[in-house]
Amino acid sequence: MNLIGSEDGSVPKLGPRTWWVYLALGEPKTALQLSAEAGIVEASVRKHLRRLERAALVTRSEEPGAETIYRRIRELDRPTVYALVGRVDRARLVTPEGERLPEYAGLPPGRAPLLVGAAVLLLLVAGALVVLLV
Repeated sequence: MNLIGSEDGSVPKLGPRTWWVYLALGEPKTALQLSAEAGIVEASVRKHLRRLERAALVTRSEEPGAETIYRRIRELDRPTVYALVGRVDRARLVTPEGERLPEYAGLPPGRAPLLVGAAVLLLLVAGALVVLLV
């Protein structure tokens, strides 16, 4: 499997929902399975799968009488996966199982960066107050 990453500039520019679908394909799945996981209509999932196919990230296998199964054909390097998981999370989409960032473990999906950002902001404000009072 080909490994691609942000360092070589080969990561296609796709939206957070399309990346969600890519991340959810850790194992081969049908569009119906992805739709159920994402909580969005199957037609929308298929649209995102077509985008991933055009970007040569995903392929499908169609067997007569069986559902079409989609699978990844190219993998991303770990820093790129982390960046994409952050984008998916900021878009308030539930991050696919197995792709959650370790620093967000235990935080509610879709709220992790927001809560971490709020905590950092609170620390900065508290630091500024200490400087002003001293």
